Amino acid sequence: MHSRTMIVIGALTGMVLLAGPARADEQGTYFALELEGGAAFALDYGEQELPGYSARISFGVGGKPAGWSTRFYFLAAYERTGNTLGGEYLSLDRSTDSLLLGPRVVFPLFAGLRLFGEVLIGPSWVCSDIDGPHPALQYKADETLFTYRLGLGLQYRIFKYLSLGVRAEFADEADDGQDLGARLVTGSNGDPGMRIGVSAFATIHF
Repeated sequence: MHSRTMIVIGALTGMVLLAGPARADEQGTYFALELEGGAAFALDYGEQELPGYSARISFGVGGKPAGWSTRFYFLAAYERTGNTLGGEYLSLDRSTDSLLLGPRVVFPLFAGLRLFGEVLIGPSWVCSDIDGPHPALQYKADETLFTYRLGLGLQYRIFKYLSLGVRAEFADEADDGQDLGARLVTGSNGDPGMRIGVSAFATIHF
C-alpha cells in the first residue's frame, strides 16, 4: 500500500482510539464557522524556497455523544495556498485552491483549552507559473490533483460562541513530484505538493 495512504489511515485510526468515553461536561454547540490565515512552507527545497501564504474558511457540524467530553465534527473547507521557489536561473510561483472534506476530533483539556486533530481530503486545482531567462523556459501549467491534509491544533474557548487557536498542517498533492516546472527548478527529487503550514484562526460557534 502507498506510504501516503498508510499515513492517512494511521491518523484516522489514532484519532478514533484516542476518542474514548470520558466525563461529560457542559452542553456544547453544534455548528462552527472558522476563518484562518498563516504561512506555508514547501518541503525538500532547502534555501530555494521562500515562505508562502495559506488562507482557509471552514464550516463544521458536530457535537459530543452523551457521556463523552470528546467532540466530533465533520468539516467542509476551502483553502488557498501559494509558494515561490527560486533556482539559479528559474523561479516557480505555485498556487493551490482546494475543496476539503473530513473529520475533526476535539479533546477538551482544561480551562477552555482544547486539542484537536483532523484529516481532510479532496480535489486541488494547482497553477504553476515558471519564469526563466529565455522564452522557451517560461510557461504556465494547470493540474487537478487529489490532496490530503493532516492537521493538529490548540483552541481556546474565550466565550461560548467564540474561540481562538493555532493549527499546524501537513499537506500534499498526490502527484509524486511529476510536475515538470518544479523539477526544472529544484531537481528530479522535488515534490511540489508537500508542504507544512502554520496558521492562526478564529471560530464562531452556534
